[in-house]
Amino acid sequence: FSSRRRHTRYISVTGVQTCALPIYTDASMMAEIRRLRLQEVDLLARDFQLLPNDPTLRYRQGMLFYLLDEPDRALEALRAACKLNPTFYQSWLALALLCEKQQLWDEAIEALAQMQKLRPGDPAIRAIYVRMRQAMDKAK
Repeated sequence: FSSRRRHTRYISVTGVQTCALPIYTDASMMAEIRRLRLQEVDLLARDFQLLPNDPTLRYRQGMLFYLLDEPDRALEALRAACKLNPTFYQSWLALALLCEKQQLWDEAIEALAQMQKLRPGDPAIRAIYVRMRQAMDKAK
């Protein structure tokens, strides 16, 4: 029996207690999320052994590293996803946004160009480009 029990709140729906939910503090929730994400890194590594050239796994890995605040590893994984499947729109989008955040302007613009090839006329691409140009002008 652990002395470090979580407080529990019971949710009542029409007067019947239906379930107990643990109450987390922000810090404990963030620690739990990080722990689960780190477990996901290990699971993805196992999956790569089975499917080493799967662009979806590379995309998931990139997003996971982004969430773990490891942008260099995220960029590497997203670049691999784009290379493995040049028609995978979501990987180009994630790469463009991460490059924008890292101020890798040339690569971000190239990713947007690839997105434009996949979805010509998509207004979201134009909106990202306009925002990116404004950020580039501020950074100068």
